[in-house]
Amino acid sequence: MKKKIAILANGWNDAMLFQVLEGINRYNKEQDFDVFVFMSYAAYSTPAPEREGQLNVYKLCRMEDYDGVIVCSNMLNSESTARDLCMQAKQLRVPVVSIGMDMDDVAYVGINNEVGMFQLVSHLLDVHQVKRVIYIGGTEDHVDSKARLNITRIVLASHGISLKDEDIYYGDWGYRKVKEIATKIMADENGLPDAIVCANDITALALASEFFRNGYRLPESVIITGFDHIEEGQTFYPALTTVTQNYEEVGYQCCRLLFDQILKHPVNIKAMAPSKMTVGQSCGCRGDIDYDQKHKDFCCEKYLRGFEQSVLERQENALQQGIAVSSDYTDLKKRLKEHFEENHIFEGENFYINICKEYFEYGMDEGDTFQGNAYVDDIDILLALKDGKCLEGPDHISIRELIPNYQKEIGVCNIYYVLALHEMEHNYGYIVWMNPPLISFKNALIEYTIKFQQAMKMLRTNIRLVELNRNLTKIYDKDPMTGLFNRFGYESKAKPLYEKSLMYKSTMMVMFVDINYMKHINDQFGHIHGDMAIRTVADAIKENIQEGWIAVRFGGDEFLIIAPECTDEMGQDVKMRILYYLEDKHNETNLPYRISTSIGYTITDPKRHCALQDYIKEADNKMYEVKREIHEKQPFTTE
Repeated sequence: MKKKIAILANGWNDAMLFQVLEGINRYNKEQDFDVFVFMSYAAYSTPAPEREGQLNVYKLCRMEDYDGVIVCSNMLNSESTARDLCMQAKQLRVPVVSIGMDMDDVAYVGINNEVGMFQLVSHLLDVHQVKRVIYIGGTEDHVDSKARLNITRIVLASHGISLKDEDIYYGDWGYRKVKEIATKIMADENGLPDAIVCANDITALALASEFFRNGYRLPESVIITGFDHIEEGQTFYPALTTVTQNYEEVGYQCCRLLFDQILKHPVNIKAMAPSKMTVGQSCGCRGDIDYDQKHKDFCCEKYLRGFEQSVLERQENALQQGIAVSSDYTDLKKRLKEHFEENHIFEGENFYINICKEYFEYGMDEGDTFQGNAYVDDIDILLALKDGKCLEGPDHISIRELIPNYQKEIGVCNIYYVLALHEMEHNYGYIVWMNPPLISFKNALIEYTIKFQQAMKMLRTNIRLVELNRNLTKIYDKDPMTGLFNRFGYESKAKPLYEKSLMYKSTMMVMFVDINYMKHINDQFGHIHGDMAIRTVADAIKENIQEGWIAVRFGGDEFLIIAPECTDEMGQDVKMRILYYLEDKHNETNLPYRISTSIGYTITDPKRHCALQDYIKEADNKMYEVKREIHEKQPFTTE
């Protein structure tokens, strides 16, 4: 029966990871299984919240759903996380193997780095007669950093040379601190050392670049060596003298130990793969590898890689643009489907994006930062590309399923790469590639994911801004006292409604309502009563107009009603209902004065091609005739 194996890895160590996967694929010829690589891009220099969001990808691996787990412990850039993951597997009784970190009662595959490191430092002493050596480690407490420092000391001591404390530095395995270290070394009053031994190739490459920038050349000025034998070190000039770790053999041995546990075979829980020095040009030797040919091949491939990269960037830009201009979540799904059914050269035939739909809804009133975590229960299927076609089906799946419609293909080892989507420490989804074609591009998956996250955040911001603008429009369009539209609302609502009636050659009612004796109410009873009168008339209008009609507070005590598809009979009816409402209110409240209105209205005629303002004037004139008659017959009185 086909198995499922989970690998918990770190993408910054992709060269070593891909070698491990080659060894795993070699073992797949003996056992049939699929591989799920949960890949973080946490680094020691990553800010804590961002680092947490990356490490949370391992929470997607429900270990009990897999037949075995391989933890790339020495690659995770978090020893505590590596230990926690191994212990979690043990507690769940899931077969587990740790790479590079030896833990009690956990199957372990390591590399005998001592052999290669011993060969390298001995080569510097015996062949190049170096006298003063500087060591640059990764992090001070890392097991590999300490082991490589220890071998360097032992070999130097065997030749009567001591490694001074001031000649030991730590570059955190990357570029950021190496520049500072290079500056200190170049400024040393004792001059440059004979050789600088680095705990990994990345550190060595960063250091060599800084020396080159300052006018120094390798190996004439100083010898620099690395550790890992990564591709960049081989194509760099001069190619690095380094140590090769046989991670392909590590991957093979991991599977052997894992399947011994799965199949209940007698278990030998420890295995080691050898390392060896690989001579490059940075020490002045030629070695067994034709690096000149490697440099030529690299130059020949550079154009093609650059062309492929430009195609990828164009497609990524098109994807980002499509996401950014989406109007809402439904529109986003539609645009993604259209994009990926036409463009998936670099994503491959099988590609999945699952997210927490609430990412676009959460915190719309509280702020811009998403505060949720999507790695619980169900998750929404934003995109499911299967065999180059978007799947039709359910909108969401259980987080434990990971991808929709997963099927085991007998005799074929499929590799799935899972990367987290997050804002800082808050995760809202993940992306899954199956056998991605773009995996050969350096850091392609993380760069793709970062751009996708940026576009999603921009869309979320745009949706929030639309919502805020909608709310602001409501505020600016509405009269705060009455809740009716104000003059801004008249411009944005009433005028377009009238234009629409002209387009469809339909009639509208334009009604003008004015409060009688408003000045007398304000003068005799104060503006509090005047405001109450305005609100009462506004309530009468709101209570008696139909849905789709527009009511506007047109002036201080003047109101306008715009009613599409309204007949003269309907206009007369709403007029009388407003008057009856005010009469009932008077009887209920027993105010010392009567709140009444004068109302005039007109019905538009599309054939006249008049402006809306002309009809408002007609309605105003009719209202004024009613008001004059009321004032003549019913002078203002108090009761």
